[in-house]
Amino acid sequence: MNDIYKNYLNPLLNFFTPQLKLKEKSRVGSRYRRKYDKPQTPYKRLIDSGMLSVKQKSDLESFYETLNPIDLKKALSRKVSEFNRLVKSYNQKNAEDIYLEGYEELQSFIAK
Repeated sequence: MNDIYKNYLNPLLNFFTPQLKLKEKSRVGSRYRRKYDKPQTPYKRLIDSGMLSVKQKSDLESFYETLNPIDLKKALSRKVSEFNRLVKSYNQKNAEDIYLEGYEELQSFIAK
């Protein structure tokens, strides 16, 4: 699961998924009026912030250039399917073990 988040989902969200950022929130009567900044990816916001050193900025840019959103999405889908299959087989195995334990207990109770 950690591999899915670290290597597939986080890069996809941080480099390729634009997000709205709340800029201003004011109350008008009984309602709130919200104003948002233009949608940008977290990567783009970070690059534009001016808070990075030149080395950090170049490292991020070189990492960004190695990414392909289509490949990330396909790999993410494949990894999630694999993870779900493992969880399902694990749960099925545990359910069978619990059933067998209960059956053995029932047999020993009936035998008494």
